[in-house]
Amino acid sequence: MFDTLLLLIAGCLGGFLTGFAGIGGNAIFVPVLDYELGSLGVSGDMLVKSVIANSLFITIFTGSIVSFKQYKIGNFFPREVVWIAVSGILSSWAMTYLIKQGTWYSRNQFNVVFTALLFPLLLKLYLDKREKTTEDKILSVPVLLLLGIFVGAITSLSGLGGGIVLIPILSDLLKLNIKKAASISTGVVPFLAASVCISYMLETPALPYSSALRIGYVDFLFSIPLFIGTYALSSFGVKAAQKAEAKTIRYTFATVLLILFTKMAYELYKA
Repeated sequence: MFDTLLLLIAGCLGGFLTGFAGIGGNAIFVPVLDYELGSLGVSGDMLVKSVIANSLFITIFTGSIVSFKQYKIGNFFPREVVWIAVSGILSSWAMTYLIKQGTWYSRNQFNVVFTALLFPLLLKLYLDKREKTTEDKILSVPVLLLLGIFVGAITSLSGLGGGIVLIPILSDLLKLNIKKAASISTGVVPFLAASVCISYMLETPALPYSSALRIGYVDFLFSIPLFIGTYALSSFGVKAAQKAEAKTIRYTFATVLLILFTKMAYELYKA
């Protein structure tokens, strides 16, 4: 009962954050799934693969729901989404293949990648006080393809859907308005998540617990309550984002990252 409630709450938070800040909800799903799967005896490289697979599976639906709502209010950018997704899918498939070859990518490496990504982003988000541009820039196709390659690899390595790095790159480095950046991120995430997730669903892992609802590494025991929570609050996140100031979205995004960074850094310290 407690586990189901925890997953429902995580789904609600993840759904709201996806709609509000465009980060895909994985920032919430990853630590919760890590706890749930760890309590079932899953460890080592299998824990990493299980967390990545399950977090990205629910992200397919989270991102799709929010993108549809963004489309309905006229805040969807198909050109940018398609070009980033095309190269991102290829990149994520390639990196997932490498991860699945043996046990080289362990929990420690997972935490190192996670924290290494978060630290510079946190500094940038909290310390950069300059006013951000609201210019509706058009990014070139080569830039979008390069973004896809990078974000696709990060999706496979971290299970975060890519939004955690795509949004700061679009808003801070490429100077897009953060609301547009969040919408593009949300649109790209389902494609990248699906490309990685399908690969994990085709596996037959020998996990230490039994479940009639599991396909490969993906277990519907976790995804169903997460999806219910996500669906319940994602629309509220989209509506809140349209009314919020850009800096409010920015600091919300940064605060979520800070919580995650603290958790992962502590785990690395204990290792």
